[in-house]
Amino acid sequence: WSHKHTLQNGSCLSKGQSAFSTNTRTGHTIGDFFNQIFSACYISAGKCKTAARVFNQRSSHNVNSNICRFFDIQKFSTHDGPGIRTVVFLKGCILRCRWCCNPESQSYRIQELKTEKKNKVVGYDTTVGEVMQKVMQDMPYYRRSGGGMTLSGGEALCQTEFANALLKEAKAQGINTAVETTACLPFESMIAPHLPYLDTVLMDIKHTDSEKHERFTTMRNELILDNARRIAESGSHLIIRVPTIPTFNDTPEE
Repeated sequence: WSHKHTLQNGSCLSKGQSAFSTNTRTGHTIGDFFNQIFSACYISAGKCKTAARVFNQRSSHNVNSNICRFFDIQKFSTHDGPGIRTVVFLKGCILRCRWCCNPESQSYRIQELKTEKKNKVVGYDTTVGEVMQKVMQDMPYYRRSGGGMTLSGGEALCQTEFANALLKEAKAQGINTAVETTACLPFESMIAPHLPYLDTVLMDIKHTDSEKHERFTTMRNELILDNARRIAESGSHLIIRVPTIPTFNDTPEE
């Protein structure tokens, strides 16, 4: 990979920082938030684990469902759904893939990225309105190419209320919508509510062997495979992608 930087997980910046303005924060912890929304559990090695508990172990910072924490907005993307797209990268992910191409997206915390040239803040808080201002700047490109807005991450649907509000607003403005998701989430509470506002669901299935999947990503894949089936059965436009990773799934059998 081309990353030539290191992420300092312990170097968290002010919680009030915003890409465009300062936002009001609540006293709720990210653990409180994810305990509410991750009510489903999956079976791993005979033990019931909740996704909330996993996320609790990886983050302890504040969250407000009326705002989101993102780390990048990428314009003129051509590989994240049809046409020319603006990709909104939200922070926080339930998986810890060894090959992650956006390791700065994994933690929900605001962090400092040390590069060869200078330090960079990774993570800002923003609102639906602020994001839409950026997204709508490229409306002519969307119309001509059949493109639109894609939510990515991290796992964008972890910030489920914000994701839903943003998708609704995009559809209200006539913008094509897509999401890149691990689908390692409870279906009824964190996937199904978004499907009516999504034109395309881009989903990775990394491996069918659950034990190997857990070794390389820290989570088993039964929930992911079940959600792929349920998304397909919903009638949504689902595109399955399989990243080929050396030592993980690059043999002819796999």
